[in-house]
Amino acid sequence: MVDPVWSKPSPQVQGFVADEMAAAFSIAEMRGIAGSIGIDRGDQPATARRSEDFTRSIIERAVERGSFFELVRRAAQARPRRSTLAWLPVTLPSMELASSVPATRSVDPGLELRNAKEHIVALTQLLGRICCLEADGAPLGTGILIGPDRVLTSAHLFTRDSETPRIPKTLVFRFGYEESDTVGTPVRVREQSPVLAWSPVARADGGERPALDYILLSLARSPASDVVDEASKRLRGSVDVSSTIELPPPDRIVQIFQHAEGEPTSLSIGTITGSDRVAARLYYSLTTRMGSSGGGVFDLRNVPIGLHRGRVKRDGRTLGQGIPMAMIVRDMERQLTCDHGDGG
Repeated sequence: MVDPVWSKPSPQVQGFVADEMAAAFSIAEMRGIAGSIGIDRGDQPATARRSEDFTRSIIERAVERGSFFELVRRAAQARPRRSTLAWLPVTLPSMELASSVPATRSVDPGLELRNAKEHIVALTQLLGRICCLEADGAPLGTGILIGPDRVLTSAHLFTRDSETPRIPKTLVFRFGYEESDTVGTPVRVREQSPVLAWSPVARADGGERPALDYILLSLARSPASDVVDEASKRLRGSVDVSSTIELPPPDRIVQIFQHAEGEPTSLSIGTITGSDRVAARLYYSLTTRMGSSGGGVFDLRNVPIGLHRGRVKRDGRTLGQGIPMAMIVRDMERQLTCDHGDGG
């Protein structure tokens, strides 16, 4: 099923894409990109003095032909160092939703909507902080950079039940992995005492520790200091989990950033269906697959509200389930304050 943003993008989406492409490409370059998706010179504007006018005409033709997504994808590939453009194939569905005032305010009355450019810039920054975890060349799951050299992910990737996690020395965190033909920026795990805090997958018999199924790992260097946009010299930065909220209400719109099955970063959008404070669980209706574990669950303000851990049958439906971020943050702070070292 094709997302409506690709089959019939709104005027706001079309306008934003036109502005981004016009700023990135000359008319000659846009002619080449258009030609690569079958819009040959006979279908292109014969004369155009401004790149903006030419680009808008090309976008209109792409929408008419049903090739808008392919046009965006080709443009993103052509300018991978222009981060807002490179991430457009992932971020546009969220922008379409966030710019829909009736839809978002009906379930989130306090939401202050950004304009299109602000929303895309914020999402682009966030996506650069999501990474794919790999060991021995095989994908394990997804992680979130929450400090200069700290990644939060699911504990069940490295342990069962309440056993102490075992971290492979070959573990790599791959940032900026937005296309299948790119390798992103790989960063290795710290060799000595990489586990800073963790919570078991399941509560041990008679144990008092909550089963929050998370692990905080230390990296060999700080990817937060990487330059991720050559034009603006913007650094990657990290996700501020201290800004999280308590259990979100049902129907709150959420989005998860993931590396499903080790693929490039993808975005899935859905809604909260419920929560369980005692079990420390959030439930939501959105699409995830193997490898999504450890992905961040965010609201449309890009506030982190959960850590995805898998899917579960509930009330006759298959739903996504995650751990409330507020509970994880409190548990991490307790362990780091007590200086538990490797979390043993």
